[in-house]
Amino acid sequence: MKKIILVALIVASFFACEKIKTSAVCGSYDVAMRYVADGEKLSVRINGERVLLDLVPSASGAKYDGILKNGDKLTLWGKGDNWTMLINDGQAIVCE
Repeated sequence: MKKIILVALIVASFFACEKIKTSAVCGSYDVAMRYVADGEKLSVRINGERVLLDLVPSASGAKYDGILKNGDKLTLWGKGDNWTMLINDGQAIVCE
């Protein structure tokens, strides 16, 4: 009986550790996001390319920065359920 409870607790803790996943369309980009490291990082798949973004200071909301394989800077800024994407600090792209 103790083994069954232990296995159940391990399985439950695995699912409890699963981070929030979300997906959005930001202009012509398909973006899938998953929080990692207790929200200190954001794992992103953008048009099939994976990149790990770091949490950076923001006046409000959560802002994450990283570099794409082609060298472009990627910023995703979330405020509530709304996300905005910037590439190379260019024009803001609203995500839906």
